[in-house]
Amino acid sequence: MVRKPFTQAIRPLAGLCSPLATLPVRQFSSTPSYGLRAVFTETENPDLNQVLNSIQEKIILPAHLPEKQRKLIFDPKKRNFIQQNPIVIELDGLEHKFSFIDRFKELPNAQKIMFSALELMKTKEDWENLGTLLAGYKKAGVKLQPFHYSRIIRKAGRNDQIFSVIECAKQAPKTGFFLTQDTAIIQLLTYISERKPADAVKWNDVVLDLLQREPHVRNGQTELHPLILGQILFSQASDVQARTHQNQSVDNQTEVLTDRAAHLSKWWTRQLAEDSSLPVSITKITPVHKSGLKQTQATLSGTEFVQVIALNLKGMSLAREIVGDATKGLEPVEKMLEAQLRDFVENSGTQYRASWVETYEQIVGKKPEWRVPTQPSTGA
Repeated sequence: MVRKPFTQAIRPLAGLCSPLATLPVRQFSSTPSYGLRAVFTETENPDLNQVLNSIQEKIILPAHLPEKQRKLIFDPKKRNFIQQNPIVIELDGLEHKFSFIDRFKELPNAQKIMFSALELMKTKEDWENLGTLLAGYKKAGVKLQPFHYSRIIRKAGRNDQIFSVIECAKQAPKTGFFLTQDTAIIQLLTYISERKPADAVKWNDVVLDLLQREPHVRNGQTELHPLILGQILFSQASDVQARTHQNQSVDNQTEVLTDRAAHLSKWWTRQLAEDSSLPVSITKITPVHKSGLKQTQATLSGTEFVQVIALNLKGMSLAREIVGDATKGLEPVEKMLEAQLRDFVENSGTQYRASWVETYEQIVGKKPEWRVPTQPSTGA
């Protein structure tokens, strides 16, 4: 599809039929950097185009104006002045003419309209607008919380467009998408694990590289979350297994797997020597079964939690088959994780999903041993 700007949101002044187009105008220029466009790219979905157009005209473009001109377009007392003295901005080589914006009647709720747009995004071309959206919000001073980013990852992942999130993380200073929350990283790697093993390993390496760089380095944290280490182990072990089945050389991949397995084993051995119970870092990210509460922080969905525990279990067992001694000490860890998952599922009540059984079985290769809650949900 040819990438082109919105014809409705951005239009050359020469195309205006109004007599006002002949009046002197104030022009301002803003050039995007680091490959991020300042204006959205048209999609093949007219409903999505309409929502993005509203976001662009009401939220993003005003943020590119100097403060004095920005105040003018929101000032009801200057409505006639704006009509007679059009303010025009040049962005990505095109011009946009501003009209008065009633902040009480015309300005949309930034978070709600963002998720309206994300709900409509389906294709790769649709999701290529994510970076422009987040960069525009950052420019406009729209504050997004960790649970907002968690929802973004989930929607991208469920549409098989998780790479769009990685691209935003690569340009975090512009998009505001910082990988500093364990939940976000776990979510990201969970959806990456759904790719072909070789691709998952490559994408994991990109994420691991980002986590070692500013601005993703977290203050006071020198070690990755154990479930993250387990997810990385799963993808590496799956890659070795797939290459072996295809009669490919796996010497280098097996060496990396051995190192990753040994590192994870040492982490757990050290942890269990200090405290035989499950680490707080894991119980902390276990979803809480409470309904009717307003979400204020990033959380894993029930399905995502089942996935990440299953990925860790399969990663450990698969690594044991391939590299043996390097996984020494992980057997009790598997039992603890199984117990934690079983407790989570059996106490999920009406939030239980029958699909969790299939999710677990597809990853681990066997049926789970948990009991179905007495009041399961009828949802999928």
